[in-house]
Amino acid sequence: MSEICQRASLRKVALAFARTISGSMSSLAGLRDLIPTLSQRDELQQLRDAFCRVPMPILVLIDEIDRMQKEEIFVLLKILRGADTIKNVTFVCAFSEEEVRKITGLSSEDLEKFFPVSVKLSPPAPEVVEAGLKSQLKEHLGAQGWFRADQDSDKFTRLFEQLWVDSLQSICTNLRKAGLLLNDVLAAGRPIVREINPLDLVGIEAIRRFSPGVYRMVKDNAGYLD
Repeated sequence: MSEICQRASLRKVALAFARTISGSMSSLAGLRDLIPTLSQRDELQQLRDAFCRVPMPILVLIDEIDRMQKEEIFVLLKILRGADTIKNVTFVCAFSEEEVRKITGLSSEDLEKFFPVSVKLSPPAPEVVEAGLKSQLKEHLGAQGWFRADQDSDKFTRLFEQLWVDSLQSICTNLRKAGLLLNDVLAAGRPIVREINPLDLVGIEAIRRFSPGVYRMVKDNAGYLD
């Protein structure tokens, strides 16, 4: 019987969060009419009740807040403000303060009210990002069949190291950006294995990802490059 009650309580919490989120995103606004109406105070109280029944500490990790929309960030801040009385829950949020201030218009003093304890993390060393991206590219491009022999893989490594020094190190300044480039290269390369030079593929995808305006200009004016 207690398990049924817990499920019902968690279902109420899920509905409350669904209503809050759907109201912050225009594409989901129509869902509000399908979800029972609860006041914000009721939503947070249900959240407290559900978490407080868990007999252990809870750690909630929220990443890339600086990639959210303005309305989504304000919804999150309201939840954090209302959840600060839940003693067994700790929220760990990762974001660029500068970007969040640009998006929301809030000051550093405003953000301190929601994040009283902050730790500034230094960006990873360029050689760490290079080593990770290089090894992942070699492994996955090799699995796709881009290298016929070890000599091809070694040549790619040498040329990639030069491309990194010349340009990529100023673009892939953190692991997330390196991961985005890796995913782009693998997705674009899968249907054209060995039809172009793999290093050219990396360069093209880097331009498309990080300088889309330049990419479109070259793409739309290819005739002038013949």
